[in-house]
Order: sequence, then C-alpha cells, then structure tokens
Amino acid sequence: MKKKLKSKIIIFVLIGLLAFYLGLRFFGVNPFKSKATGETVTFDFNPSSASSGVNQDVSSTINAKPSLDMNVVGYILKMSFDKTKLQVKNIEYKLGAVSADLGQTNADLAKINQDGEIRLQGEISTATGQLITSQTTTDLVNLTFTVISSASATVNLNASESKLYYLKSDGTILANEITAASDFSVNGTVNSPIPTATTNPNETPEPTNPPNGGVKLNLKLKFQGILAKPADGLDKIGVTVTVVKDNNKQTVSNMMFVANDEGNWTPNTPMVFDQIPPGTGYYILVKGGKHLQRKICQNNPSETYPGTYHCDQGKITLSAGDNNLDFSGIVLLAGDLPEQDGIVNSYDTSLVRNNLGKTDADAIRLADINLDGIVDTQDYSLIIAALSIRTDEGESTETPTSVPTTVTTTAPTTPEPTAPPDLTITLNPTITGPGASGDLLRDGSTYPVYTSVSFISCNGVTSPVSSVALSLLSQSQTHNSAILTYQASKPLLIGGTINVNDFLAQDLHKTDQEVYFGTTANLAIQATGMSNYSSNLNDAYFSSMSWCTASAGCLGVSDPELQNKRFIHLNLLRVCGL
Repeated sequence: MKKKLKSKIIIFVLIGLLAFYLGLRFFGVNPFKSKATGETVTFDFNPSSASSGVNQDVSSTINAKPSLDMNVVGYILKMSFDKTKLQVKNIEYKLGAVSADLGQTNADLAKINQDGEIRLQGEISTATGQLITSQTTTDLVNLTFTVISSASATVNLNASESKLYYLKSDGTILANEITAASDFSVNGTVNSPIPTATTNPNETPEPTNPPNGGVKLNLKLKFQGILAKPADGLDKIGVTVTVVKDNNKQTVSNMMFVANDEGNWTPNTPMVFDQIPPGTGYYILVKGGKHLQRKICQNNPSETYPGTYHCDQGKITLSAGDNNLDFSGIVLLAGDLPEQDGIVNSYDTSLVRNNLGKTDADAIRLADINLDGIVDTQDYSLIIAALSIRTDEGESTETPTSVPTTVTTTAPTTPEPTAPPDLTITLNPTITGPGASGDLLRDGSTYPVYTSVSFISCNGVTSPVSSVALSLLSQSQTHNSAILTYQASKPLLIGGTINVNDFLAQDLHKTDQEVYFGTTANLAIQATGMSNYSSNLNDAYFSSMSWCTASAGCLGVSDPELQNKRFIHLNLLRVCGL
C-alpha cells in the first residue's frame, strides 16, 4: 500500500504542476492565489526622468522593492508610450530570463514600436526562485528608447496589469499585484547648435546653425533581395543614416523604415537632422540592419547592375524643413549581419549557414536577409554574393571587429536556381578585418587544416555524400556519409599536422591585402558523384579563409568543429563548374 500511495501522491503533484504550467502558458488563466495581506511591492523607473535631444537615446531600469523579503519566480510588466515621440531600441532582462513565447524581446521591436505597447514577462527557472529583499531595490528590466520628437513623452507602467509572482515557505505561489508604480518621463529638448567663431559684423556670416530646427529627410530606399512588401511583422527595417559635408556630420541611428506594396521603404516619421544647415554639396551614408553601407551623392541615383553605383563628391542640396530624396534606383546590398562590423566575412556566412531551414524569431532576426520568414538558400546566395563587395562605403560610424582573423574571397560566377545575378569574381583574397587571434606566421608551427566543400554545380553529388577524400601536403583524411546543407559540407578536416611554412609562401599579417600559398600547397578532393578535383591553393576558389593561432581556441567561432582549438579554415571551396 505504501508504494501505491506514494505513486498516487506523485501523480497528483505532477498533475497539479502540469495544470499550473498549462494554465499560465496556454489558457491565460491565473493559477495563483491572491496576494498575502500586508505584503506589497513597489515598481520604479531608475532614473524616473531624462532629458534628450531628437534622435538621441535614453535608458531607464525598472526595479522592484517588496515590503518583505520574498523569493521571486516570475514577473509581468505592461507599459505604454507615445510611438510618435519615442521608439524602443533595446530590451535587456536583468532578473531571470524572458518567458519564451510570452515576453517580448528585441525580436519584437517592430511590433512594439507600431503598437506603442510593451509586454515583458520574465521567469526564474530555479526551484526556490530568486530572493529579493525589502532593504534594496532589484533590477528587473532595462529599456532603451530613441527620442524622435522634441515634445515631452511618458512611458506609463500599468500597475493593474503588472504582477510579481513569488514563492511562499509552504510552496504556494502568490501573484502579488503592484501597489505603487512610477512612470518614466522624457523631456524633449532641441539639440544644442554647433558653436561658431565670432565674425566681423561688416561681413555676411556663413550659415552654421540650422534654422527652423534644421533639415528633415524623407528617404525612399530599396533593399537587395526584397522585391515586394514582406508579411506583417517582417515589413520593418532599422536603418542608420548619416548626412555629411566637410565638417558638418550628423547620424540618425536605427530609424524604423516600413515597406510599401512595391517593396520600397520609407521612414515611419521624418528624420530630423537639427545640426545640419541647409545648403548644397552633401552626400548621405545609408546602412540597413543587415546591409552594407552605401555612399549616395545625388538625388534619384541609378545603376544598371546592383552595386555598380559609386560616387565621390556630394551634390545633394538640402533645404530647411522637409526634403524628399528618392534612392530607390539603387539597392542597399545585403551582407553585414548583426552584430554589424562594417565587413562581410566568414562570421556572416556562417550565421546564415548555421540557421538554414529555421523559422524561429532569433534566426529570422539574425539571418533572414530577404524577409520571407525563413532562412534558406536565397539568403545564402545573397550572403555569398556580398563577399564581392565586402566592406561599407564611406567613413565608418563605429569600430569594426572580427574574431577570428578572416581573409575573404568570392567564388566564381555559376548560374544557380537561387543565385542572384550580381555574383562576381575576385581572384585575390583580401584581409577584411583586424582580427583578434594574431598573425599567421611561418614559424614552423603546425595546424589542423579544414575546408567546407561547396558542391554547387556538382550534378552527381547528393546528400549524404558516401565518401569525401581530401589530401594536402602529404596529409589526407576520408569522411564517410558527409551531410550537406544546401550543397555545402560542414568543415572537414584535411590534416592535423600541416606545417605553416609549407602552407604559406610568406607570413600573413592582419593588415596584409593578399595571401600567397606555398608552391607545393596542392589540394586534391575525391567525392562520390563528381570528377576528381586538384588545384594549387593559389588557383583555388573559396569564399573566405579564417584562422585561429591560440591553442585554446578563439571567441566568436560558430562551427562546432572549429571551437576550442587552433585551426586554418578554407570556407566554401568550389570544386565544380569552374
């Protein structure tokens, strides 16, 4: 009887926990008891107010302070704001983690800024929750807003719909409504004008301070790979715009652009540049959230082939007030994925490759380039094509970083069902970033060398490939049943004791512009379904080369085969259709 009774007790406990979980997550009911008498919680913004100019950011942290010590297991925060005055830029959960599919995150910024409402829900996964005391305030969530109007605005915390869930000593979970809550006030200001030197009163001074609040831009943009309006929820892109002329320069970051039915994009509110005086001779730098920056020197620019428009001297005239500029005759080239560094390299290609076939919010936010709701071969083709461009145009607005060190090339053009028409050829590899793993020196060291083989145009190769045999500098390795992801393999080991002196003809420094392989660095590949491949690496076609000189590995390496080790990697080496 004891065994049966114990089993029944366990079953009832499990049923109770399951009912609690389902009630909370799926049916929207409240499975908790009401708050205990005398126990209160106060929510505050810290700071409670801020002053900021247009297009500048302000941040505040929501914290909680209970009247008694309690073990918190979760919380819900509901807020509203005037979307014509503020836009949410970043959400950071400080206590616990976001409740999956319930709490909003940075992946939901487009919807948040469209609705003017925020719903945050966090949870603590440990059995005992997280202790917060009555003696101190505990940070829950940090919010960053971009100010888009000089008028004052308020972020209102809805106390009646915000809750704090905590665990009592008897195991009961209580839902404690918020008894006091403050709001976050943003006092809009007019940005300070640039000071000017004293002039001769008999001379006519040059206009340096923007009259009537400066200039406003309404841009029309076109993004590579997006031919029509994406589905709701995907039809918004954050864009950074910089206006430049001589010493006059001002940037508006992460401005929300929305799409129309023709696939053209315009800002949801005019961009205010209050430090830019009206005049002529301006050029404009435009960079999308997954795109390379383009320098544009005239209104209504055009190009016959994506990426062929280039300019030097600014010829744009800006007037006080609204300025409508149509840049949709050229496309913003895709490729520089979050977190952006101004470069297209193996980090970006790996980000797409590692998310192929995925439709979850994080994968879409990071790697869905054409905004069709799935990371697929079309996105992969766009990212490979971007390697022919590689870097932002114009001056950088941030310091680029790259880990590990990367050398980038592009594969030769071969017609493919999903390949874009702007795939071009660059024969000589080019260093694209400063790296963080050191120079690759001919010091006699040995490295494991890997290659990700691209079987594009290999009509007889199917996945999994029964056998792939690789050899380089007297080292060889055979891989059986090699799985292909959209006709490309994962990094395959060629050899683990290849001497860098034989591999390279000269030292490869982080600042070099070309790489030269050894005259005996001949690579041979045999694979089921294709003709044998053989080439000296100086004549080989691959999308990028990366390396890590640290024996314990380098940060930022996404391929599991390359993590926690030193390596040399030739990425997407083409073996067919050359």
